[in-house]
Parts: sequence; structure tokens; C-alpha cells
Amino acid sequence: MPVIDHEVHEKVSIDAYKPYGCKDREMSPGYHAINRFAGTTGHQPIWWLERVRIPHVMSRECRYDMSLTDPRCTDCKHRGTGEAYAARVRADAK
Repeated sequence: MPVIDHEVHEKVSIDAYKPYGCKDREMSPGYHAINRFAGTTGHQPIWWLERVRIPHVMSRECRYDMSLTDPRCTDCKHRGTGEAYAARVRADAK
């Protein structure tokens, strides 16, 4: 089935010098979420809500291994940490 070719919408195009959304971002140590628990009182089910803390367990440093050559990473304070991480991983793999 043929597809009609059209111009890309202005909000879809990527500005080559606009920083990524991760620029200078600091990760929080975790967040709170609502967890629903179920129980029974006799034959009737009962539900209650409780706030639980979800710790941040993923990596917090930059993993982008081309940040030194990417113009969109120019002023980021994490620039270069992705290359350092990639070098550590390669050294550990040997």
C-alpha cells in the first residue's frame, strides 16, 4: 500500500544544538508510591492503601559513550563520564 510523503512536523524535528533532557540532571534517592493491600474480615474482602518507599537502584551517572563528541552535550556537567564508564567496562571484560 503506498504511503503519502509529507513534510516532518516542526515539533518532531530535532535541533542539533538543543541539549538532551538529561542535561545536568540529578537523580533522587527514591520516591513514594501507593500500594494496595487486600485482606478479609470474615467473608468480606477489605482493601487498604499504604505509602511505600521505592529506592532508586538504577545507575545515576551518564552512560552515553559519545558525549565528548556530541554537540548536544556541550555544557553538561556529566560530559565525559559515559566514556569513562565504557572504558571501565571494557577493561573489566578483558
